[in-house]
Amino acid sequence: MPLQELLIALGALAGSVYFLLVVKSFSFLESYNPGYWPGIILTGMIVCSLFILKDAIVNIRKSESKESNTSPFAKNFWITVAALGLYIALSDFLGFVTCTILFSLIMLWMLKSERAIPFVITTLIVSVGFTFFFTKYLEVPLPRGIGLFEVMSRVLY
Repeated sequence: MPLQELLIALGALAGSVYFLLVVKSFSFLESYNPGYWPGIILTGMIVCSLFILKDAIVNIRKSESKESNTSPFAKNFWITVAALGLYIALSDFLGFVTCTILFSLIMLWMLKSERAIPFVITTLIVSVGFTFFFTKYLEVPLPRGIGLFEVMSRVLY
């Protein structure tokens, strides 16, 4: 529904602007401060939100003549938000690798991919690649999980 797309765009825009203002308060260093890269990403999110807002307004104007009750964009948005929430909530229990693979597979399911095997293989390679990159090169500790998932993560990194 075009109204849902409008609300999603306004929510994303408001959230991005708020977090950009928070990030801009991290200015205690001269050039690169902790908010530098998040600021760039949030600026990109603002631009994307503005494009979505423009499209939603155009769709609202078009739908005044014909009524449509379903919007795959709004449905996919809420599935993505729920998947991200589960990813964040479960990453301490299931570990980074397991949660990343599950999240990627959910996103592939949403795309209704017909060629599942190459995407599953790509998901596994990218997840393990990110794990090695962050743990070995950047030395960033990632959630290992508990129980069997902790044992699996100790084998990987």
